[in-house]
Amino acid sequence: MEGLGDMTGRLFARLVETLQAEFAATGACVAQTAELDDCTEWRRAARVAGHRIGVFVVTGYFGHADELVWAKTYDHPVTDADRRQARALVENAVFATASTDGPPGGTE
Repeated sequence: MEGLGDMTGRLFARLVETLQAEFAATGACVAQTAELDDCTEWRRAARVAGHRIGVFVVTGYFGHADELVWAKTYDHPVTDADRRQARALVENAVFATASTDGPPGGTE
């Protein structure tokens, strides 16, 4: 029979593997705190994942009531595609309620 410590260790290892893949793909991870059993363990797993792939990771909370927990690598290269995606997200957040045509004046 498996002990609780063994099961917890395997769940932690699986989380580390998931975060490693996300760091390798995007350089960042975000989770909703309400969906996590332990935010401190998630942040620890993020730092372990970064260490295993050789990058430095910082973690923190975001939102009015700390609704999100995040982790970001310092060493992930930012591509033009990343910049375009970030710009689109910001424009969507800022201009979505005002107009569906983009920024005021129609310029990019």
